[in-house]
Amino acid sequence: MSLDKFQISVGLTTELYKDSLVALDTPQIKSNSLKPQNLNFLGKNQKQILIVVNDNEAIHLNDADTTLLTGILNACKLNFNDVALLNIAQHNEMILSALEDNFNPTVMIAFGINLKSIAIDNEYDYYVINKLKTMTFLNASSLTQIGKNVEEKKQLWNCLKSIFSI
Repeated sequence: MSLDKFQISVGLTTELYKDSLVALDTPQIKSNSLKPQNLNFLGKNQKQILIVVNDNEAIHLNDADTTLLTGILNACKLNFNDVALLNIAQHNEMILSALEDNFNPTVMIAFGINLKSIAIDNEYDYYVINKLKTMTFLNASSLTQIGKNVEEKKQLWNCLKSIFSI
């Protein structure tokens, strides 16, 4: 049997190669298959809540900060299925638009990061709820700092109650 005259239908070809073929004569649609998938994050992002940290010592977050964050999430009636935790120390040149493309966050909480490192030029005070493009944005001290300071825990909690209608 020779394969010289074997033909595949257009429909089957399209289905087999849907993630790698590009039609050059039609406008291209940005699909999820074209998004970078090499971001190492913790969680399932089911509620599109992005938590960004900067921990040079851990892949995601050190144990003490993970315990604190778990308690914070539980108090907000959330868990790691609901959020995406991204440690920007593990990613070079992460910018806000890449975060938006990959996570589509409705809420973003930044714990102890230099906002300029993710291309946010505005200075946002800690514990003030802001609108950043289409998301609710909260800038806060690092989880390590919050764990040591009762007043900062109270400020964070007041913001979280407002954001998550608790």
